[in-house]
Amino acid sequence: AGSVEEQTHEEDLDGLGGLSKKMPVTFIAALVFALSISGIPPLNGFASKWIIYQAIIDFGHQTGIASNLWIVWLALAVIGSALTLASFIKFISGVFLGRRRSSMEKIRESSPFMLVPLIILALFCIGFGVFATRWVVPFFFTTIAGQVEYTGIWNSGAVSVLVLISIVVGIIIYLLSDKKRFRTEDSFIGGETNQDATGFPVTSFYNTIRDSALFSGIYRKAERKWFDIYYLSKDGVLWLNNLLSKAHNGNLLNYAMWLVVGLIIMLFVLI
Repeated sequence: AGSVEEQTHEEDLDGLGGLSKKMPVTFIAALVFALSISGIPPLNGFASKWIIYQAIIDFGHQTGIASNLWIVWLALAVIGSALTLASFIKFISGVFLGRRRSSMEKIRESSPFMLVPLIILALFCIGFGVFATRWVVPFFFTTIAGQVEYTGIWNSGAVSVLVLISIVVGIIIYLLSDKKRFRTEDSFIGGETNQDATGFPVTSFYNTIRDSALFSGIYRKAERKWFDIYYLSKDGVLWLNNLLSKAHNGNLLNYAMWLVVGLIIMLFVLI
């Protein structure tokens, strides 16, 4: 996001799009990050989420109401991964895919000072995922938590080989196909030449949910930050801050009273 903003001076998704060819390294790095945080194998995000899934399943073997509901927690974790993927599809498509505006034709790739950190982090995402079961988990986890036993079958190296094979096979099929038989044409809109306004706005990605009779109410409340932990916490902290600010009115007698009350509370806590 910083690289794109630095090069385009644009912060609105509606003003971006089609930058994958102009900023290919940034696009590939962003794609790796998006797939990783969404838990797509064989990246490190999948390894992390697999450990979480294993922990939830193991938690279900314990006693108690919460442990008996382990399948609910597991389902919520999987749904969270799916929603994360949906949000980053919106981000990737809005910034790098789709139609590129004419004002973005002179955009170039970021400087090496911004690209090198992206490349290093992307390589870490790939390496930590590919070598998760062989080196990363044994080195970082078993030394702290002891031996890790998996309920299911997972071998990050084998999965990585299968993914690589599928990519190579796809490239071979593409190269063997008759690419000359395909052509691309611009959409016909009654002779209009201004195409910038005809692209699908990525900010409308969730319009189907917003207009649904079942989810519209929840969606509009979410737009007003009803379910955002950050904003709820911020509002709570600010409310408490305002409450405490009223107590600090510059009256020395009030400060002495708060000091005495604080000492009494500390004595009760220590006792």
